[in-house]
Amino acid sequence: MMFGTWNLVIGCLLFMLNNIPVEKVLKSALSTGGDFAEIFAEETFTISLAHEGKRLERASQGIDSGYGIRVLFDGHTAYGFTNDPSTIIETARSVSSAVEKGGGTSKELNLNSPKREKDFESHADIKRITKIVMDAADAAWGTSELIRQVQINFKQLLRKIYIVNSEGLLVTDKRQDTVMFIMAVAGKNGEIQTGT
Repeated sequence: MMFGTWNLVIGCLLFMLNNIPVEKVLKSALSTGGDFAEIFAEETFTISLAHEGKRLERASQGIDSGYGIRVLFDGHTAYGFTNDPSTIIETARSVSSAVEKGGGTSKELNLNSPKREKDFESHADIKRITKIVMDAADAAWGTSELIRQVQINFKQLLRKIYIVNSEGLLVTDKRQDTVMFIMAVAGKNGEIQTGT
């Protein structure tokens, strides 16, 4: 597949890679004679909630993203990263400068369609997650009149990962990590017990 077609495919498939010149980044990374280059892109969406004192104390969400460039040469590895897509060519050149073979590369890059993609159905819905936390708090408070304190911390990470390399492989993956911690404190006659 020629790079012009590849850029069209990338534009249709991948959010994080459609705004970077994939061909130019890989060629820049290989420009001083590397044997292999890859771009690793990751975007993480985080939701965090804290419930204490019978109310929602804190709620936050955010997105973190970044790009890594790796070049292999003569059994060695050079790596660089950036969070700014406008500096990815500069990052690739910086990584390439660590390769001291010299002579550049005339390697034909032939990028293909994705080989594998995992997907998940869950979507970060702050209203749904808030209801889950509030229901858990109500259930914890409702277990006994001896409950004195309930604390709940909820965190969810939704990660989208993309890897494209100079051998034409494109791999995408999506991962979801969810943790909910509940602590209940009960007390009677001066004796305190904690359950998690």
